[in-house]
Amino acid sequence: MSMGFVKLHRELSNWEWADSPNHLSVFINLLLRVNYQPKTWRGIEVNAGEVITGRKKIAEWTGIKESTVFRVLKDLETCGELNIKKTNKYSIISMVKWSQFQLDEQQENNKRTTNEQQMNTTKERKERKERKEYINTSENPTERIDYEFYSNCWNTLTVNILPQVTRMTDARKRALKILIRNTGSQDFKPEFESLVKKVLESDFLSGKNSAWHATFDWCLKSANYTKIIEGNYKNKNGSNAGANDLDAFMKGEL
Repeated sequence: MSMGFVKLHRELSNWEWADSPNHLSVFINLLLRVNYQPKTWRGIEVNAGEVITGRKKIAEWTGIKESTVFRVLKDLETCGELNIKKTNKYSIISMVKWSQFQLDEQQENNKRTTNEQQMNTTKERKERKERKEYINTSENPTERIDYEFYSNCWNTLTVNILPQVTRMTDARKRALKILIRNTGSQDFKPEFESLVKKVLESDFLSGKNSAWHATFDWCLKSANYTKIIEGNYKNKNGSNAGANDLDAFMKGEL
């Protein structure tokens, strides 16, 4: 018998055939006998996780009747555990998930290293994208933004009504830069003050008629700014206006 061992994963206890002795016996016997590395048999390439055998041989390994072995193999092939290539003399049986559970330590390390490299590459791309966005939205000497004005304007007008701005984070600065550039305004301060007043005039946005309310960050999004300025959130007649607005908002209609 070949030296070495196979890995028997704990997940096998939750397998759909775990309570069937015949299915479990056939599966484990195949696991013990499939190639752990590619080999050639009579000019036929047999890959890792594959074995050349037949129902009669499996019946000898397991002590299970050949007719039962046939049914078990059919079940395991149907549920995606095995892939069986048949000839008139033998079958090449492949264990579909063999590499997922039977990689040796070095292979696992190599695979883990590859995954980590891919994750690092993705992270680097994201960081480069964020740096590019920051550069694209950075201020020119002629575009100085008085961030303190906007936070003070919001806090003064919305005090005791909406959440206050305690810090102008980099994300908020970037959002404000983008909004100002998208509006094309040469002096955005009066427009921002008008925006905040429209928020307070709206029972929906100010949270008077619903549990939801607008925030400083939400108002800095260009799409939301446009809807506020165009009057999408003006008060409506009727006692259920707030509830109706919330329903429309959740559906993306406001």
